[in-house]
Amino acid sequence: LDGDGLDDIIASSPGYNGSSSDHGAVWIVNGNSSLSWDSRVDDAAEAMIEGDSYDLDLGLDTLARPGDVDGDGDLDLGLSSESDGDVWLFLGVGALTGDYDLGDADHLLSGTAGDFGSMLVLDSDLDGDGADELTIGADGDDSGSTDGGSVFIYTYDSAWAAALDEDDATLSIYGDTSGAYFGSGGAGGADLDGDGRDDLAVGAASDDTVATNGGAIWIIPGW
Repeated sequence: LDGDGLDDIIASSPGYNGSSSDHGAVWIVNGNSSLSWDSRVDDAAEAMIEGDSYDLDLGLDTLARPGDVDGDGDLDLGLSSESDGDVWLFLGVGALTGDYDLGDADHLLSGTAGDFGSMLVLDSDLDGDGADELTIGADGDDSGSTDGGSVFIYTYDSAWAAALDEDDATLSIYGDTSGAYFGSGGAGGADLDGDGRDDLAVGAASDDTVATNGGAIWIIPGW
């Protein structure tokens, strides 16, 4: 994260109690040759980001691998809360030191509570422009079909407002099978077809194509 050639650790505690009960927290621990692995995370961490509301459980959702969303060469961090329908984007996370809360995020992306934020991918340059796209799932979204799910892909723009929503997405992909929950999970960061652009894998946890609620994965190629 900090560009020193050593990998770093992002760890979470959804039940962390600070200013309110179960608001959760995420810590960034920078790698170094003298790191003591029996250190308390509070002591070892370079930075901490706290949730800012009661029972938010920040860090309960899967922590996404950081990516360079704004294309400046520094890694950026996304945190999500599907229960609240929010995703927070912190740019240049390697420079963070000290304590932060979600109000310190550079951008807040919001959608339907309980749906938006089910999937978060930041490490895939889908359009080959040198900057990673930000992909957010909303697995219970009804835009294509009831609980069919959706995926929203954002290409960063320096003119972005601090607060964004689903309508600001560069590309929206709607699931067309009711109850499939397209966007329930996903992964990126790999060029599967060798065309020089990253590709995206998107899961639908309850898809019935092969078996009832057997699930499915779609591969969305870069363009």
